[in-house]
Amino acid sequence: MFDEMYANEGLYYNIDLDKIEGFEDLGPLGRTQRNANHVLVFMIQGMYEDFKFPVGYFPINGTCPKETLAQLIPHVIRQVSGVGAEVVASVSDQGPTNRGAITILRSRCPEGQYENVYRVDDQIIPHLWDIPHVFKSMRNNLLTSDLRDEDGNIAQWKHVIEFYKVDEGICKTSKLTYTHLCPLGKNKMRVDLAAQVPNESVASGMETFNVLSSGKYAAWIPTASTFRVLDRLFDSTNGPGRKDKPKKDRTHVTDGSYHEAHWREMIARMEKWVFIRKGTGERHVPPCLSGFIDNLRTLGRIWQTVKRKGFTELNLRKLNQDPLKNYFGAIRQTCGDGSDPTIPQLVSGMKNVLVQQVSAPGRNSNCVQDDGKFFSDLAELIETASYEPVAHTEEPALLRGADPRENSVRAIKSTKLTRQGPSLTCAKICSKVLALTNKCAVCKTTLTTDDLRFNIADDV
Repeated sequence: MFDEMYANEGLYYNIDLDKIEGFEDLGPLGRTQRNANHVLVFMIQGMYEDFKFPVGYFPINGTCPKETLAQLIPHVIRQVSGVGAEVVASVSDQGPTNRGAITILRSRCPEGQYENVYRVDDQIIPHLWDIPHVFKSMRNNLLTSDLRDEDGNIAQWKHVIEFYKVDEGICKTSKLTYTHLCPLGKNKMRVDLAAQVPNESVASGMETFNVLSSGKYAAWIPTASTFRVLDRLFDSTNGPGRKDKPKKDRTHVTDGSYHEAHWREMIARMEKWVFIRKGTGERHVPPCLSGFIDNLRTLGRIWQTVKRKGFTELNLRKLNQDPLKNYFGAIRQTCGDGSDPTIPQLVSGMKNVLVQQVSAPGRNSNCVQDDGKFFSDLAELIETASYEPVAHTEEPALLRGADPRENSVRAIKSTKLTRQGPSLTCAKICSKVLALTNKCAVCKTTLTTDDLRFNIADDV
């Protein structure tokens, strides 16, 4: 799985590596002269054992170009396969560059014309769009469009608002709040809020009020029916968590389970679904709808693959990005009051979380807490660690989005440099302190150094 995390811009000299850090660094593809403000992280998760492990990170500017990402994905898969692990599938969200990269990879193999798969050497890799986030995108489209199903029934968000007003004035049968109805800012990104609206409890409430009112709310019934379908669809693709309440359709995939037949049925139905924009009446099929159909086909392929390898069940929670999102949250916790770390802070936080293996569960997390453990051992890392002097080397700047194998001469685009605020501020404060204390010997010893390798962070 792979995703991006925001980081503050800044350039820093790493004296051990004799290297300026903070530029966009695409690993085997080279570096550009753009300042990095995100980090693209790749992580693996065990399909059978509960483990997770970050296997690579790449500082990038904005988002990784699709052409570059289409080169990095096979590179990471080859590295993972090279240590004996077998990649069953890749997972990402439906960001534009992610979709573009997978489209490029799919175009390179015949199977990619029909399924969401691509080929790395001799292996076919299925790709999944992160199911919780695809479901959230379905909700977001319902906010601005009506959903027409295969039978012509239309689900409308206004019915949810009407139900909320009636429910609130009578007996409050649902857990809906104003935040569910009009999600704004970060609330619009919360998967839990998105999953709590198109579900069975809301559908049951709508149907109950219609019966008790002798059909007064008959207009709600198509929306309630669609919500039941979406709720079962989510349960059949996301599976049960260890702390979830038992639910009939929220189970692992097994030989005798309903999943495969249900997925085939839903593919045929969803291929006829269409969203209708409220303002213009324009019909459209958003990426989340086509992505969900892709996921249903891909899940069937993954189940057949792991079954041939001896699996008796498939835990669907192993096929989402929750471990990576939780890893990002753990990294932010190591950065004190700065939730958006710089590149060196982020790298330090990654190592800290990886080595210590201890971090409190993130508060207000957008993802369910996963059960994966990092398979690393502090003693082993310390015993095998070695430090050797690095000789200074010069490398040409990479033209962003280009293939280094095809560009012997690379264009360099000038980048506007910005002053490093924190370091300048600290230097100014230290100078004033020394001036006000008449260069007190203790202050001078504490605040100054002649050692170029000195790092004040080591003494904090």
